[in-house]
Amino acid sequence: MQILQLAQNARHQEILFYLCFTDREWHLYTPEETAISTSVIPVEATSLFYETAMIEVHSDYSMSAQFSATDDEEEAGKFRIFAVLGEIFTNPHIYIRLGTYSHFWLISDNWVFELPTCLISNSVAST
Repeated sequence: MQILQLAQNARHQEILFYLCFTDREWHLYTPEETAISTSVIPVEATSLFYETAMIEVHSDYSMSAQFSATDDEEEAGKFRIFAVLGEIFTNPHIYIRLGTYSHFWLISDNWVFELPTCLISNSVAST
């Protein structure tokens, strides 16, 4: 998964990705961002990529892949799929949810991604 490798290349900082579907194909965009080990904030929150993103992914490089209260606040007011990568160097895993404004539901990874074998899902079981 290209996203996992890019997150690992960011070393000990979080990183943010937008996945947009245009012209019948997926596009991965990493916005200009202010990142530290515990948070990542896009410099320009109103870019075309931000506005057209269907999926937003961020890494919690050393922590378990879980959505935090900070994630809930930052993702409120949006309607999209969110994913968080955790423990990307030792035990890479991903957690996925659907957000509709301030309401969130955990969803199965296979509804959204085809995961490589090196990435473990923390998401709910598929139905």
